[in-house]
Amino acid sequence: MKKSSKIILILSLMFSLLAAQAAYGASIPKPTADFYVADYAHVLSPKTEDYIVSQNDELSRFCGGQIVVVTVDFLDGADIEDYAYKLFNEWKIGDEDLDNGVLLLLAIGEENYWCMQGKGLEGELTSGDIDDILWDNLEPPFADGDYESGVLDTFDELYERVHYIYDYTDASSSSLSDFEFSEISFRDKITILIVLIIVLIFLARRKNRGYRGSAYGRSRRRNSGSGRSVRRSSSSSRRSSSSRRSGGGGRSRGGGAGRRK
Repeated sequence: MKKSSKIILILSLMFSLLAAQAAYGASIPKPTADFYVADYAHVLSPKTEDYIVSQNDELSRFCGGQIVVVTVDFLDGADIEDYAYKLFNEWKIGDEDLDNGVLLLLAIGEENYWCMQGKGLEGELTSGDIDDILWDNLEPPFADGDYESGVLDTFDELYERVHYIYDYTDASSSSLSDFEFSEISFRDKITILIVLIIVLIFLARRKNRGYRGSAYGRSRRRNSGSGRSVRRSSSSSRRSSSSRRSGGGGRSRGGGAGRRK
């Protein structure tokens, strides 16, 4: 009787472990060096990947936002929403303080997809908004097997939404071309020209003095040993480490939207 009880207990534990594994599903992969795109299903071209990375670099600089695109073949029994939630928080997508990340996940072999936002975007980019974006931009090409076009259209729409939420402007959009120079009187134009000439002369003289001083400083540092080479090595190390992109510490509370049934 005791032997039978042990067998039943062992079997129960095995079934529990199997059930837990099924609930957990596939293990979450590590992010790529580019971080913003991980095409494990091999449905995106290098050009599309480069575009997603460059757009994210710009977005991250301005507001810390990150829009990550991940494609996989199968989820090994995991629920796609649970998988997206775990991936989002393990990768820490978005800014740590603003929690403004977005994850677009495509499970190609299962003909399914899910998009999830960070908790800092829930008020402005609701799950209903995401559902509309997916239906309008991803569903038609996804149904036709044109995954790349669907990803590009959806990514651009998500990018525009986050762009609008933080309402940042590119510094290059505000330039001297916007200045109505023709509205200034001739006398004021002459005054501005004279001031500019004076400023340029002042800067030129200051630069010459600074050059002599910096040359003297360089001579002293060369004679002072290896301190400068150590500083250069440290700077080079920082540049090398910064070439690998990573999550900003963001979190999601779940939610989002997926493919309509």
